[in-house]
Amino acid sequence: MKFCLDGTELLDFKALLIAFIFGALSMTTTNGGIGVYPISVSLALGFYGVPFETSLAFGWLTWTVQTMVVVFFGILAFFLLPIVNKA
Repeated sequence: MKFCLDGTELLDFKALLIAFIFGALSMTTTNGGIGVYPISVSLALGFYGVPFETSLAFGWLTWTVQTMVVVFFGILAFFLLPIVNKA
């Protein structure tokens, strides 16, 4: 994800890990992290000199992709588990 936006491609692993931790904490305090996740990620990336708009867009992109992955695999499991558990 860091290569998607100008301004985040030079971030190192430490900066991304801190942003992930901030995002994980916001996920646990709110219902799915909607709204709070991008803001907390942007605050974390702000410590590393990333502009607010860029870091907020990065937060929204990562939150959206994570949510879509969870929904996709949840739907997939909903249909595949009855087939697998027939035995």
